[in-house]
Amino acid sequence: CPERSTNAVNNRNSSTRGAKKSPEEIMSSCWFCLANPNLDKQLIVAIGNETYLTMAKGGLVTDKPISNADYTSPVPGGGHVLIIPINHYTNQHRRPDTSTPETWDNFKAETARFKRALADCYSENNCVPVFFEVCRNANHQHTHIQAVPIPKDRKAEIREFFVSVANEEGIEHQDELPKGPSLSAGYFKMEFPDGGKPVYCPIPPHTYFNLQYGR
Repeated sequence: CPERSTNAVNNRNSSTRGAKKSPEEIMSSCWFCLANPNLDKQLIVAIGNETYLTMAKGGLVTDKPISNADYTSPVPGGGHVLIIPINHYTNQHRRPDTSTPETWDNFKAETARFKRALADCYSENNCVPVFFEVCRNANHQHTHIQAVPIPKDRKAEIREFFVSVANEEGIEHQDELPKGPSLSAGYFKMEFPDGGKPVYCPIPPHTYFNLQYGR
C-alpha cells in the first residue's frame, strides 16, 4: 500500500539522519580532510607531516585593489591562510584517543612552526598576524587556525576592537582556556599580535555560535 511504503521510507530516512557517521564517511565529506575528493587542492600552499597550509576561500584581505575594499594587503596573495591538521582533529588542546602522544606533539610543534613562518612572512611586508580558531567538538568539525595579516601600525587596536564587539554581542570571553564541559562543547580563540594572552569565548552546549565570527 502506498501509505505504508511512504512511512517505511520516512522511517529509513529518520534512521539514516540519526545514525552516527563512520570516520571514513566524515572524512570523505569534510571540507578540510585531504581524503575528500572534492577538496580544493589548488589552494594548498604547503603540506607537512602533520599539518598543511592552504589559502582561504574568499580571503578577508586581498593584494589587489578593489573598489569596495578598505584595505589592500601588501602580502603576496593577500596572506589570509589556514593551518589545518592532516588528521581529523576537532580541537587544538586535547589529544584524541585516535592519536598517539608522539603524533600529537609533532602536530603541535609543526603548527607552531607554520605560525612562526607566517609571522616572518608578514613581517617582511610590514604586517603582523592575527590567529583565530573555532572549535565545535560536539559537531566533529575539523579544527583549523586562520591567519590574517594586519598592518603593524594597527596591531594595538585589534584586542580592544575584538573585546568591544564581543561585549556588544553579549559573547562571554576570558583569558584562560575553558575547562570541563565548556572545553568539551567548544570555544572560539583569538591570538593577538600585541604579545598578550589569547582570548577565549566558551561555546555552551546546544547553543548557536556564528562560525564566521572571527571573520
